[in-house]
Amino acid sequence: MPPVTLEDYTSDDNESIKTASEIASDDDSDDDSEYDPDSDPDSGDESDMDVEFPPITEDLVESEDEELDEHANRGRHAHTELLQSAFDGKPKELVDAVKDVLLCMTSKGLDIVSFMRAFSWGTPECTSDHTIRQSRSLLMTSPQLPEILMRWYRPPRPAGSTNVRPRGAANALQNVMHKYFKDTIEKELLCLYKLVYNSGKMMKENEVTKVHIQDLTKEMEAGAPTLWRLLVTVAQSKSQKKRNGKKSPEQIVTIILSMLLYSRNQHCNLLQKIFGMYFKYRQLAIRGFDVLHSLGITMSSSWATKNLSAISDDNMKTIAKYAEKLFMVLTYDNINIHRKVYEQHVDHQSHFDSGAAATAFVKLDEEPLRPSQIAEIKETRAKGITNPLSIVDIFELENDASNALHPHIVHQVLRILLDSPEFDIKTYEHRDSPLFGSPAPLHSLPFGRDHAPIQFLLWTLQLTSREDWMKLGIEKIIPIVGDQLTVDHLRGLFKFRAEDDNSTERMEHLLVLFGWFHLLMIFAVSLHKQFYGTVASRGLAHDFTLLNKKGISKPVTKGPFHHHLDEAIHHRLEAHLQYAWQKSTGVTSLKDLREKTPEELVALAEQLYLEYASSSALDKIKEEPEENRDELHYQSVMWNRDSLHYVTLVRAVKMGDMLNRELPPDIRTFVIEHCWLVNFQGGEDTFLLLDQAQEHNIKGIKGLDGGPHGGWEYLYKYTPAFRTIQAVNGHIEGDLGILSRGKKHSPPSKDEDIKKMLESYRNSDIYNDDLRKFQKGAAAEDLILKGALALQKGTFLRKWNERRMFVRSTEEVFEDNV
Repeated sequence: MPPVTLEDYTSDDNESIKTASEIASDDDSDDDSEYDPDSDPDSGDESDMDVEFPPITEDLVESEDEELDEHANRGRHAHTELLQSAFDGKPKELVDAVKDVLLCMTSKGLDIVSFMRAFSWGTPECTSDHTIRQSRSLLMTSPQLPEILMRWYRPPRPAGSTNVRPRGAANALQNVMHKYFKDTIEKELLCLYKLVYNSGKMMKENEVTKVHIQDLTKEMEAGAPTLWRLLVTVAQSKSQKKRNGKKSPEQIVTIILSMLLYSRNQHCNLLQKIFGMYFKYRQLAIRGFDVLHSLGITMSSSWATKNLSAISDDNMKTIAKYAEKLFMVLTYDNINIHRKVYEQHVDHQSHFDSGAAATAFVKLDEEPLRPSQIAEIKETRAKGITNPLSIVDIFELENDASNALHPHIVHQVLRILLDSPEFDIKTYEHRDSPLFGSPAPLHSLPFGRDHAPIQFLLWTLQLTSREDWMKLGIEKIIPIVGDQLTVDHLRGLFKFRAEDDNSTERMEHLLVLFGWFHLLMIFAVSLHKQFYGTVASRGLAHDFTLLNKKGISKPVTKGPFHHHLDEAIHHRLEAHLQYAWQKSTGVTSLKDLREKTPEELVALAEQLYLEYASSSALDKIKEEPEENRDELHYQSVMWNRDSLHYVTLVRAVKMGDMLNRELPPDIRTFVIEHCWLVNFQGGEDTFLLLDQAQEHNIKGIKGLDGGPHGGWEYLYKYTPAFRTIQAVNGHIEGDLGILSRGKKHSPPSKDEDIKKMLESYRNSDIYNDDLRKFQKGAAAEDLILKGALALQKGTFLRKWNERRMFVRSTEEVFEDNV
């Protein structure tokens, strides 16, 4: 940043707010040189004293009185108090002494004015004389000087007098203080310039996120203490400060100072640019921009638009460079945009558009796959086409997964007990037992700010040359994560273009992967369909009616359906397993289990899982003749087994604890670590599924509305800046402390819902064998068993493999004109 000069200080620019030129013209920079404290403003003539006493210069001021040390000062002031005490109770003697001093001055040809002027650094000789200097220092350092000056400013009214209070030196002191404040504020404002100086035309994301209002507030308070105290006094009264201890005017004062600095110099616009970006990203109307800009709060709308366009172009150039050197994952999802117009014509109508949007997630700490790895992927793909999965392969994979997941599922059973209000883990004697910790993760992912990815909404990767086109197909692999529709369509294109001339046209640079978020949604909907049942069959329909839950009786793809269903699955499972804990241990309240040791609780959790939530428990029930089988008991155990897998998967996703024949082993690990989850916040439990992150982006894109001048061209232009938009909005709202409202909400307590379901299960005794039967079609099916039988007896697997067996070309013929 260039040094701040006086020219900067008095600059007058067209882009400053309207009052800047007026303030600059009113500011007389020569006031300091013309100021004469002894001239009479009414006479218009210089006094005779101006000849006798030349103006004081800084050289004279710098040759200040010899400073007395602290000990000497205390002694002199103590002597003063002793002299004053001698006149205590002797007012007449004090008056006589003062009159004698005045008469003595008269005898020397001085009056009180000429004496005080000479005494107060009046001439070089009076300034340097040792006796005068000592007396002057005594007065200037006296604790009684403020009292003396206050009496000059507001003299006391004589006792018993009803006349107007004497004015004293109020006018003179006010003029002096005005001069002092003017000079001090001018100097302090110059000290603040460097804090908000920003002469760049474009402002980037990192320039915004490194600015913190709290830090800027502290720096402004330290750089301009006098002006700061003045504005704080104006912004908050004493009674208000006592009445409202939480409210502080500091942020308001910071903004006021930034407005004043921007009024004086258009380059002191740091906060104005930040607010300009924020208001633009929050879709503030142009008229609103004009008002805020005229007040000096923000930059103009045209600047914000140009800056947004520049950021968008810069982000696209950045992602194109990243794509060359770093690892990148793409996600796609559908987007629907409703464009509104306010004047309808034949070619200008409101309409609803559908399309797709993609996001590139770049990891700065990960390099792209090596050419040898890419060649290995292509080779493994070719082998996988001719060697499809068999039933035995699937059952072996399921068996391995079941053994690996077993400790995690048992831990979920234990957590249901430990997290229950009745057990009250916070006051449990052995609450810190290592046995209560999570099992070792199957494949934990690293977390922290260093591993957070950068995301860009794409426009184009700018592959313009034949060499770029060749490298894309031969030397690159780009994972694409999406929902099932996206994956199926891309795989269809992959098969359709299998015999094209080169790797790029055959789309061999794509590694198509399903999205775990959409898998979770499918899993939840499957549980809904499987266990919805009826009120009489004690299915989900019964519990939704019991809890008066609305809007989740039928699966829908829009709105908060998945959130509500996910919450219902978790709460219902907790109620089922809390009753299972009571049933398996024979207690009437879970607080009775506080007497157990951690070892005993872990053993009981294992036993509960085997008896109330496992396939072996279902097999044991099915061993009974059908007429002796209790369908409610069977259904309850099956719910525990299936929903436990769902809840375990949800937890694994949040904690970052995460392929097939188409990938070599090292690439499978690479996919697990980099293509399933992202972690923007860097916390241990803040992982986010890639396709879920894309859903968040889609929601944000829908809010980036161009109004009647919007449409796809508008989105093409500005969506690459979406990452910056999110970062700036989050930073400003977090820095100003307003994220706590509207961003998140505290969910209502689930305890009453679980308590009500638990009471219902206890009354129905859902784990008892009472030979209860449901109406035909009301009982839940065992989909795991049904699917296993379908794999063995049906044609599904054969047809599935046939669709994936096809011939792929290995030619690499690239035309010159790409």
